[in-house]
Amino acid sequence: MPKKNKSISKSTPLRILIAEDMASIAHLLCDVLKETGYDVVGPVATCVDAAKLVASSQLDAALLDIHLTDGTSYSLAASLVAQNLPFAFMSGDGAGYLPPEFCDRPTIGKPMSFDALLKMVEMLCASSMAGSPESKKIGI
Repeated sequence: MPKKNKSISKSTPLRILIAEDMASIAHLLCDVLKETGYDVVGPVATCVDAAKLVASSQLDAALLDIHLTDGTSYSLAASLVAQNLPFAFMSGDGAGYLPPEFCDRPTIGKPMSFDALLKMVEMLCASSMAGSPESKKIGI
């Protein structure tokens, strides 16, 4: 299992939303992030449930599966852009098919290594703390 992230304060863990419709993947993501000191919000399998959590929770970043149970997460992503909340798309399809407005957004391929996941979340959280969106892509 991954090592605890030393850059995360125990008193104020960073809050990460997970929107993933495959339960086994969602729970694995949650376990890895919790074990490394993050506070996980979710997981949720629908855009509707994710939007409710975005509206009601203080978040630092989000991981969005592109294909959720009730459709693609693009409308949710647009709302996160409007709120300047860092997020990354997760998909087994690759980043080449993203709509033009999201081509510069971080994307992580599935399956992913724990290291790639943690690197992406650290990058998103650094962007959140700096107040600016990040545009790296990590595909594993």
